[in-house]
Amino acid sequence: KQLSAMSEAVQHTYSQYGNISLQRDLLKNSFRLTLTLVLLLTMLLAIYLAIFSAQRLMRPVQDLIEGTRAVGKGDFDRRLPLPSRDEMGSLVQSFNDMTKRLRRASEEATRSREIVEQERERLEVILARLSTGVIVLDTQLRLRTVNEAAGSILGVDLSADTGRPLSE
Repeated sequence: KQLSAMSEAVQHTYSQYGNISLQRDLLKNSFRLTLTLVLLLTMLLAIYLAIFSAQRLMRPVQDLIEGTRAVGKGDFDRRLPLPSRDEMGSLVQSFNDMTKRLRRASEEATRSREIVEQERERLEVILARLSTGVIVLDTQLRLRTVNEAAGSILGVDLSADTGRPLSE
């Protein structure tokens, strides 16, 4: 009787072992599938984060490139948004300061040209009213300005000869 009970216990244990072995294979396959899915999702998330981070890091650089192109075309009013307080932020701040200084310099140059043009026109009016002949030469002895009185004194119309050498 005892041998029969032990035999039944061994058979029962053996069948439990078979069930557990079958469940173990199913569990191993389930773990493999789960780990594969987790790995795949982690890789996709890493790729997405890399692309997102690259775009976030490249946006200020692309803004700076667009800004320098605009400044190269003469648009000195271009201001870039300050992305952060790091090195890129200080670079953008320097760019904005540079465009501000360039705009001021351009405005000053325009004002200076206007003043020079006004003075030139004023000088031409004064020279035209003088009865004394006036001839202005540059450093290469080319005729720059001449008034009517100089042409009538010399007996030659010099108004068409501006820019030509004096020897001619």
